[in-house]
Parts: sequence; structure tokens; C-alpha cells
Amino acid sequence: MLFDNKTIFNALAEQYNAYRPHYPAEALLFLVTLGELDRASEVADIGTGTGRIALELAKYVRLVYAVDTATLMLDQLHISAEEEGLSNIRTIEAPGEATGLLNESLDLVTLAQAFHWMDKPSALVEAWRILKPGKSLVLLWNQVTNTKDNYYTEITSLIKKHNPKYKGGADILSADFPDHINSSKLYGPIERYTFSFECSYSPENYVGFLLSKSYIGVGISSADLPHFIEGASLILEKAFPNRKVVEQYETVMLVARKN
Repeated sequence: MLFDNKTIFNALAEQYNAYRPHYPAEALLFLVTLGELDRASEVADIGTGTGRIALELAKYVRLVYAVDTATLMLDQLHISAEEEGLSNIRTIEAPGEATGLLNESLDLVTLAQAFHWMDKPSALVEAWRILKPGKSLVLLWNQVTNTKDNYYTEITSLIKKHNPKYKGGADILSADFPDHINSSKLYGPIERYTFSFECSYSPENYVGFLLSKSYIGVGISSADLPHFIEGASLILEKAFPNRKVVEQYETVMLVARKN
């Protein structure tokens, strides 16, 4: 069965909000410094999901536009913003290729864990349109770095067993990102930054994290999903008898300034 992006992320909103790793503080502060952000700044987080980036940027700027197509993801963002006492986030239910934001109005545009879901050339044109001259577009994502560990390769094999369309490897297929930016001729030279960190999970929370992934949560049939969960739980029980799953990550940022 085929699902569009809106359907996929509406289905995954609860798990995504509960279990996806956050970004390290160092990376978030780098965004603030990079954008020279202050209380007069306005920024957009496109493909915001449940607002991991939007919620953090809102602590430093005048206004954050949080753009996404998934209503339930934005609902989770509203709940989190209210819990944190943040009233300067404006949600927009729209695709990243057509945000409806004003021309040359923004001091920074971020696309976090989102660019690979979009029509890349169109999304780059839209980000260029809404950025002020000389301001930065930042593509960023978290990726696992300990992919050769036994538990990780065993879970990858388990995913392939239950979802033959899954090819394995990095969650974010990012190899063509620089080519798209360069071929657009809308931005200056690309700068790449990485920030290493680790996350700890209970086995149950790690399974919840797995279920937040599109190729598992909606990519594995409802009939097969209990078998996948059972198999993943057994792998984790064997690999982490102390019930503490520690996974290594890095946040990758590609930064390009509007020409």
C-alpha cells in the first residue's frame, strides 16, 4: 500500500514525538550563532514535524514559522510549545515547496530530517525566495554512526525480512544534497559541520524509536509488525542485558548562503 507524506507522518506523530532523538545543545547554539539571531529575528523551520528545531529557535528569536503538511505533527508541536511557555511559534500546514511565506522575509531557514521527503529543486527555490539576501539555508539531520555494531546489523536484517523494500544503510539518503544545492545556482559554497553525541534508551523505548521510522511504522504490514517487535526485542535483550541501549550519532549540517 502506498502512502503520501502527510498520511505517513500523521500516523507516526505520537511515536516520533516520544522517541526520536533530540539535537545536541552545541548544534542548536551553532544555528543561533550562524544566523546571528536575536529577538528581532524571524526564521522558518520547514518540514518541522513535532518541532524539535522550532521549539529551540523560539527561545532566541522574535518569531518561528513552523511548516509541515502533517496536522498531527503540528498538534504535537502546539502541545510542546504550550508546555514550554512559548507563544512565538506560528504553525503553517503547507508543503516545503510552497510555504506561503513572504519574499525575502527570513533570517534563517532550516530543513531538519526533511529535505529527502521533498521535491528538492522546488524546495531550494522556495527557501531562496523567503530568505533575506545573504542569509543561510541549513539542511540538517541526525545519523547513526555505530552501524557496524552487531545489534544494529541484526535489526537491519530483521527490517529487511519484514519490509523487503528497505535497502538498509543510513536513514537519511543525503548523498545528492550538495549536488542539488550547487546545481540550483541559488546559493554560495556549501559548508559542512558535524556534532557528535549519544543517546540512551530502554529496550522498550528503542523499539518505540524504531516504530517511528516510516519504513517500519507504516512500511511493515500490521500483520507482521508484532513479529518485528518481538524479534527486535529479543535482539536488544541479548545485546544489552543491562537494559541500556546506547547509540552513537552525529548531527550533520549543510549550510549555504543565499546569493
